[in-house]
This record gives sequence, C-alpha cells and structure tokens, in this order.
Amino acid sequence: SDERPWFVQKTLKGIWRGKDEDAQLDRESLCFDLADAMEQGVAAEVSTRFEAPQGDFEVREMSVWHSRDGQSFHLLGQNGQPVLIAQLSQISNKKDRSFDIFVASDGDPPVALGPAFKLAHDRNSSTWELTSSCCPACEYRSPQGRRFGSEAARTLLTITQERVAVGPGHVMSISVALLARGETMCKRCSCRSSAGGNSPRSEASDAPAVMLTTRRPKWSSRLRSLTLEFKGRCDQASERNFQLTTHVDGAGTHSDVVLQFGKMQAGDFCLDFRGPLGPVQAFATALTATHWR
Repeated sequence: SDERPWFVQKTLKGIWRGKDEDAQLDRESLCFDLADAMEQGVAAEVSTRFEAPQGDFEVREMSVWHSRDGQSFHLLGQNGQPVLIAQLSQISNKKDRSFDIFVASDGDPPVALGPAFKLAHDRNSSTWELTSSCCPACEYRSPQGRRFGSEAARTLLTITQERVAVGPGHVMSISVALLARGETMCKRCSCRSSAGGNSPRSEASDAPAVMLTTRRPKWSSRLRSLTLEFKGRCDQASERNFQLTTHVDGAGTHSDVVLQFGKMQAGDFCLDFRGPLGPVQAFATALTATHWR
C-alpha cells in the first residue's frame, strides 16, 4: 500500500488527473481537510511541538496557575500567557483523577476543539499515563489506509507514585519512565516517533529508556520539617513541592535537578525543567501532584 502522507496522495492524484473539475474538487477538499485537522488540534505542527525535549543544559522557566475550584490548570509561558490548559475529565472523582490537556488559543473558550493530550490515572496501581491523541504515522495516512482497532494514542510517559518515609516525616515519591530520549510509541500502529512526533518508524531505538525520580528532601532538626533547596524560585512551603533528578536513589545536588515544581503564591507554582522533558511532559508530571494532601 502507499505509505505516503494522505494529503500528498490526494495532491498527486489531482495533478495526474489534469485540470478538470474533479481535480479542482480534490484540491479544495484537501485544503478543508488540512484546516479541519489544524482546528481540532490534531495536526502534528500544532500539538507535537509541545513534546520536544529541552536541551540538557537549557532550563525553561514556566509556571502553573490553577482555578479556585481546582478544575482547571494553566501552563503559563514567561510572558504570563497560557500555553497549555488542563481540565479535569468529566469522569474524574476524588479517587480517580484524569485530565484533558488542550492547546491554548485566542478563542472563547481559549482552547482547541478537542484535547491534544490525556493524562489518565489508574488508582489500582497508582500509575499515571500521558498520551497524545495525534500520531503522525496514523494521521498522515488516508482513512482507508489506517489500521483498525483502538484509537490512535502515543504514550509519552508513565508515572508511578508512592508515599515514603524521610526521617520523622513522609513525602510522595515520583518515578517517571520515558522511552529513549524524545521517543514515543503509538498504541494503534506500533510506530515509534522521535522528538516532536516526527520521523515515525517501526523499529525500536537502541538508546535506553530514561528514568527520573524524586529528589529526596532533608529533615531539618531546627525547623522540624523537611527542606528542599529551590534556589529562590519557591517562596512557600507546600506538600506539592518536589524536584526530579536522574539519580535513581533520589540523591544528587540541585545541579542534577531536571524539573522543579514549587509554590510561589496561592494558586501559582513555578515549573522549571530541562531535557529530557518537554513542556507537556513537565506539565503532566506537575498535574499528578495536585491531589496530594
């Protein structure tokens, strides 16, 4: 079968059929199909750019704001404008929280027509899974050329949580598992894509999977509480404050931190991250801490 993107196939078909009425209709239909894909937030150029990891030494400083009712969370850029918007899924409850993540827009409401990402929680295993609703290998084929079965969904990362003791106190420990740097895998077509959702391929990469874990805080006898250094980015104590490091034992210094999430003021948290995480992976990891008490 023809594995070229479906819009390329349609364009070539129109060219070879000549300048007749049918060819013109094909070209017009192509334009509307592409416009619909972009409007729905499923075009790779719209959503997959949020998956691309930062450089290893390129720290990106963003923030997370949430509504008073805890139903909506905004990932804000350095200019204070929303980049991604997460809303609690309608099926969510106190024990099973799931989020729909939308690409922010200038419209009203300020989101794309459909969620670009989903963050689902399995309460039985305390596991979260972040998936993208867009798969370049699936979306760029004609509907007739797509494989049947489950909905297209690329797994970006999985997160497990557990409560651990640190001195006399307790903290939530996070373990984040990603495929080889920048890779994702579609559940429907089994293709793996590189950073940003490009270059789909069926074979697995030789690069090892990436594991991140919570940097353990230290118990302060003087303060009689757990402490963690945020280098001035976090102003208030919160059970939701945490950092991720590549040290599997949770050790290391602040220079080893690849993500930090800390409370700056009521309803406002800093979110700083670098590679191997991209904006949506960092945002999703922070969202998993919103239910901590």
